Amino acid sequence: MTRLNTGPIGIFDSGVGGLTVAAAVKQILPEETIIYFGDTAHLPYGDKSSEAILHYSKKISDFLLGHNCRVILAACNTVSATVWSELESYIGERAIAVNVIDPVANRLANTLSGSTVGVIGTKNTVNSGAYPEKINKVRGDVRVRSLATPLLVPMIEEGFVYDDISNAIIRTYLSDSRLKGIDTLILGCTHYPIIRNQIRKFYDFKVDVIDSAMMVAEELRDLIEKNEAHMNGQAGCTGAASRECGDVRQGNTNDAGDFRHGNTKDGGDVRQGDPVTGDRFFVSDHTEYFSRIAAIFFEKEIALEKHDLWK
Repeated sequence: MTRLNTGPIGIFDSGVGGLTVAAAVKQILPEETIIYFGDTAHLPYGDKSSEAILHYSKKISDFLLGHNCRVILAACNTVSATVWSELESYIGERAIAVNVIDPVANRLANTLSGSTVGVIGTKNTVNSGAYPEKINKVRGDVRVRSLATPLLVPMIEEGFVYDDISNAIIRTYLSDSRLKGIDTLILGCTHYPIIRNQIRKFYDFKVDVIDSAMMVAEELRDLIEKNEAHMNGQAGCTGAASRECGDVRQGNTNDAGDFRHGNTKDGGDVRQGDPVTGDRFFVSDHTEYFSRIAAIFFEKEIALEKHDLWK
């Protein structure tokens, strides 16, 4: 396929969780360049007001657009559940806008007929009712039971995974009566795939624990293919997780450079229109755990670039 647009894919989250989506995107679309932003200075988003979440999301979107990203992927369920329509309108025709809830609801709904499905996520995600609404819109006979699990994100961000502390917290949440009798559990936060095997073990591997990252990556691939076909004059570009794709931004990509693990530099001086030099990972506040998780997901040492959103 002729790639008429080579601008990178911009992905953002409040912290390390979106790396699960970024890694899946890289697996499905290995030729694409990724610009990732982890807003570690403001995590977790799950207990923030909608106004604050939208404000952060707009600032990050502007930052990614400044790096010529032709796609903005909000790899955060809280953003996708609470402020998506406003953020999508803000991005407009400047880029393809993708969230992490629509692809999951659309791809799962047709396979869950008559099922009882659990959803765990942040308070904002659960309180929004986004998952039950979107799943039942496609498949009305699915019973959806939701539970807010607000301690899981800070637990993961602090590195408490696969240990006694995390096992106790997970056990406390998943023992809640609201999740009794479920057939499937949707991990409604992009942080949660990091502890997916702990969750599966709690259920003795008898409950299907859904990691949505690959579904989102597959949806993104389909949207990009439709967009390129549209630009070739072959077809329109529409999708449940995207606006209709008009003109999108273009940029230049080169092979990724040689990064050193733990090397953090100031990324705030990158100007609009500067060429992209490979996958780049930005944070608003550096954390060692972010470096370790990124290196595991991408199987190489990752250089983090610190950027102050308010400069």
